[in-house]
Amino acid sequence: MNISGKLIPGLVLLTLALVASSSHAAVTAIADRNQVFEGDSLTLVIKATDDENIAQTDFSALERDFQIINQSSRSSTNILNGKRESSKELIVEIIPLHSGQLAIPAFTGKGWQTNPITVDVQPAPATTGGDDVVQFSAEVDRDNVYVQGQLLLTLRLQQAINLDNRSVSELDINGAFIVALEQQSFQRQLNGRTYLIHELRYAVFPEQSGTLTIPAQVFTGRQRSPRRTLFDRGGNGQSMRRSTEPLTITVLPRPTDYTAPTWLPAKQMTIEETWSTAPEDLAVGQSATRSITLTGTGLQAAQLPPVLLSPIAGLKYYPDQPVLEDQEDGFGITGTRKENAALIPTAAGSYTIPELRIPWWNTDKQQIEIALIPARTITVRAGATTTNSSTPITSQVPLITTVEASALPQPAILPWQIATSIAVIGWILTTIFLLRKKQSGPNSQAQLAARQASERTKFRALKTACRSANAATTRQALLDWGRAYLPEQIIGSTEELATTLADPVLGSEIEVLNSALYGPNTTHWNGDELLVAVKVLRKQHNRKGDKQSVSLQLYPAN
Repeated sequence: MNISGKLIPGLVLLTLALVASSSHAAVTAIADRNQVFEGDSLTLVIKATDDENIAQTDFSALERDFQIINQSSRSSTNILNGKRESSKELIVEIIPLHSGQLAIPAFTGKGWQTNPITVDVQPAPATTGGDDVVQFSAEVDRDNVYVQGQLLLTLRLQQAINLDNRSVSELDINGAFIVALEQQSFQRQLNGRTYLIHELRYAVFPEQSGTLTIPAQVFTGRQRSPRRTLFDRGGNGQSMRRSTEPLTITVLPRPTDYTAPTWLPAKQMTIEETWSTAPEDLAVGQSATRSITLTGTGLQAAQLPPVLLSPIAGLKYYPDQPVLEDQEDGFGITGTRKENAALIPTAAGSYTIPELRIPWWNTDKQQIEIALIPARTITVRAGATTTNSSTPITSQVPLITTVEASALPQPAILPWQIATSIAVIGWILTTIFLLRKKQSGPNSQAQLAARQASERTKFRALKTACRSANAATTRQALLDWGRAYLPEQIIGSTEELATTLADPVLGSEIEVLNSALYGPNTTHWNGDELLVAVKVLRKQHNRKGDKQSVSLQLYPAN
């Protein structure tokens, strides 16, 4: 890393951060879940990040539909880049009194009001097996799923006693890509007994049609025993082990009537566009940024195809790198792909920007649907600046005359200038030394771990892209992985990646990929060989760590 080259910009950013004014944030209300069963507890958090007084919040309106079982508060203060940030939170644990669409009302105070929240409360579920004080089960949200579509798996632990050393076997499913979702913990009232429920959720994406088997998962723990003496640490209670039943899922193939190049099995798909400047107000030479956002519920961002903009004579597009993001919600994974492109008209006139059509497969309705941005016609005005033919403008750049340095008058160097220069140079050298020393210290291990985590994330995205058989998406995912795999290198193209890695097999597969994208005779491309080449390369350079069991956090921090 070139520290000295980045020092001055960093100091400028630090100075701007120090003088930036603090922004006012409203009081917000957040529920940890919006779908619960009758008898389940959920946590409501009222958060303020300024000087609002939330300590005296009146929750009496909440008690019409909910029972308040616990209430607490906490506050925190952070100082970042010299800016002091504080927050206060009220944590209210509640249980719905009946099923239905229940409303958590808006709470008000002096100068603030929270947002209302709707909670879907279903009738209480039946018990899953007798009066066992510890139950462990597995369930999926559907009995069949389309290939590369999303299947939600939930492993649920129900306990009526205190447990120590809780762990669940690591989930490993042959022929599927797995994304671990956020864990959830809450209370449930069943048959007059209070259970603590802990759920491990996973998004599972089958990679081939046929039958998918989810093997039995195992929970182990130990009943917490009471202490007999002051020096007794406990932990000598009875060990227990629970196993789920194996699950078999039918994986449906891609329908024969789906002929689009990119297979997109989703619960919902939307496409939206925004403009930095209204396209109807453009003039020749004026730039406007067109942003197109493609969102798929039940798809990862790496599965979403690139948006191809049709060339139009008189309009120039300058696309930026796409932004891929995966978000988690009650429906599992929602992938988002955002593409920005600068549009610059080069001639006045009327232009029709063609429609954008993204075919996708609705997994709920089992039919083809189209995410659509309609065509639009714009009129581009002539440029605001006109030129006189009798007085041509040869350049809009100020004329700079080159003068020999010896011909300029040389001011005398004053002693204070010499002292100031020495002090500045010493300060810069000291800062560089401290930064290098800091990089070589314990933080280097954290930085290494962060880079490794980033590389693994990018590789998973590349794996998904290769198996989707979408050459354009795979090319971008390959570049993203290469930059994470070689963080010290500047990788601007797949050709540079192939040259830097100097792996003949991977280089050959990159040529095949580029030929499929840019060759004169484009054919259907398969990413299996490219994925194998990358896997072999990673195996040669990375040592695989031991698998760890999933740790259950009984009382996670809110």
